[in-house]
Amino acid sequence: MKKIYCWLLCLLFVATATAQQRGLKQLLGRWESADGEGIELVDSTRLFLLYHGEKKLVSDYQIDFTRSPYWFDFTLKDSSGIHQIKSLLLVVNDDLLQWQIFEDFRPSEFDPSKGEMIYLKRRR
Repeated sequence: MKKIYCWLLCLLFVATATAQQRGLKQLLGRWESADGEGIELVDSTRLFLLYHGEKKLVSDYQIDFTRSPYWFDFTLKDSSGIHQIKSLLLVVNDDLLQWQIFEDFRPSEFDPSKGEMIYLKRRR
């Protein structure tokens, strides 16, 4: 019986790790809105925020691929301090993301009354 539990635990671990890698690979690249704002995920360690014509390095980020939509949290450092941002991210298709950023509280689903909904297209 212990062997069965051990195998199930190993299978769960492998499935979770594989799903996260697939999710991260799916997001690699430059994603922009119609006005040029967005994100650029270079690899698992480098993420940039594209905002008002600037490209700012995100100092830390986490994406929870176990949720739908994904919970996407990141930290920016600038001259005014450290900013922790919470957001939701949904892969609509291979070339389109739906993204919503929240100032304080993040709901578990998209909520148009809580802020602007941004659609990002993959730039090749």
